[in-house]
Amino acid sequence: MKISYQITENLLGAFMLMLALPASADNRSANEIQEGKNIQIINKVIKKKGNKVSVQMDLNLDKVMLGSNKGLVYTPMIVSGEDTLKMPAVEVMGRKRYIYYLRNQQTATPNPLVVAQRNNKKPQTIHYAYTVPYSSWMKNSQMLVAHDACGCNQTLLDEGILNSLGNALSTPDKLYHAYIEPKAEPIKRRQENGSAKLNFPINKWDIVYYLGNNASELETIRKTIDLVKNDQDVTITSIILHGYASPDGRYANNEKLAHNRTQALRNYLLKTYPIDQKLFAITSTAEDWEGTRIFVENHDMPAKEQVLSIMNSNLTPDETEKAIASKAGEGFRYLVKNVWPGLRRTDYTIKYDVKAFNLEEARKVIKTRPQKLSLQEMYMVAQSYPKGSDEFNTVFDIAVRMYPEDKLANLNAAYAAIERGDKVSAEKYLKKAGNGVEADNARGCLAVMNEDYETAKTFFEKASAAGLKGAQENLEKILPIL
Repeated sequence: MKISYQITENLLGAFMLMLALPASADNRSANEIQEGKNIQIINKVIKKKGNKVSVQMDLNLDKVMLGSNKGLVYTPMIVSGEDTLKMPAVEVMGRKRYIYYLRNQQTATPNPLVVAQRNNKKPQTIHYAYTVPYSSWMKNSQMLVAHDACGCNQTLLDEGILNSLGNALSTPDKLYHAYIEPKAEPIKRRQENGSAKLNFPINKWDIVYYLGNNASELETIRKTIDLVKNDQDVTITSIILHGYASPDGRYANNEKLAHNRTQALRNYLLKTYPIDQKLFAITSTAEDWEGTRIFVENHDMPAKEQVLSIMNSNLTPDETEKAIASKAGEGFRYLVKNVWPGLRRTDYTIKYDVKAFNLEEARKVIKTRPQKLSLQEMYMVAQSYPKGSDEFNTVFDIAVRMYPEDKLANLNAAYAAIERGDKVSAEKYLKKAGNGVEADNARGCLAVMNEDYETAKTFFEKASAAGLKGAQENLEKILPIL
């Protein structure tokens, strides 16, 4: 026999009540107290939807033998730390006790949800359904059922945890996180880039150390070279110098200046460092019209549209300069004063190879010059620390800083952020993590953090269909919540 009490209402107070009934002896046996523990709780469903929590379960009484004057009380509770929410109880009574209840309407608890008579030795199931308001403290709580055995005088004889339904409102823990180990780099090629704005006498290319900011600019180049040259872990493979002259003046003269000034810088560096000259490669741009165009397009300036129109024509460089001077005079003067001086420069690139590191070496290097490590070496370092530790998380954060556009770096950093509960960083990293199955799984994990289980379901299903077994495990963990 199944008795269904399917009631949904707002939370009512469910405190234990001592009833003022005629006193009688309290001669309970261990078997009597144990009776209440013979219940089976089945078909339990606990769901959070919006600001409500729905609790449903079946209480199977088939193994419960209850004396005629006895009563049992079952009180579902949501428990988290020191916070407890008691829901209306289920009271099960023996025959005589139930008759007394019908005559006097007296129960062991105030406003029980269900009051039923136990028919010993007969199949009997009570359905329990109740809805309570959700509170933030309920996250990661447990669903418990307290058991009270009531004697014939209806005093509360025993209280204890009958059964834990476990993590009723928990964010599913131990979700599968699909970290990916990056492939090793056969050769770790790196480079340092810079730009030197050296000053030269008019129409000259001799480097005058104390002219303008030359001393400071040369010092910056030396520091860049020293950073690489003095590092025993690296080998310089090339030093590329590219000189630029500004568009003012004759093209032929600017072409000569750009080349000779770049060559002068190479010669200066060869005198300063014992570097094989074969490592140097020099190129030049006579007039930096491309740099001019970029500046004009992105800044407000006099005669902007006229200047752009002239530069976009099919005129030669010298003709372009003359046209701007004659047709957009104010714009020309602006370029001569504010733009073209800054375009006179030499860009430099120092290319080098970095040796491979073992774990011990890599753990030191990541603290000083992490750019020398490959993503695979960083991954190796991360795995040497306990998962979720500060050191573990820090490595993945460093990796994504060194390789900000790399999909794997962003994916692994997203998983690390999810594990430490950093929703903001996880969301940021996932924007650059690509659309692979591992990224879909990560987006599902982030959705779980946000308690958006429908979205999580969609991502887990997608990743599972694509062959990621861990995504199916994650899907199964959230299905009971949906």
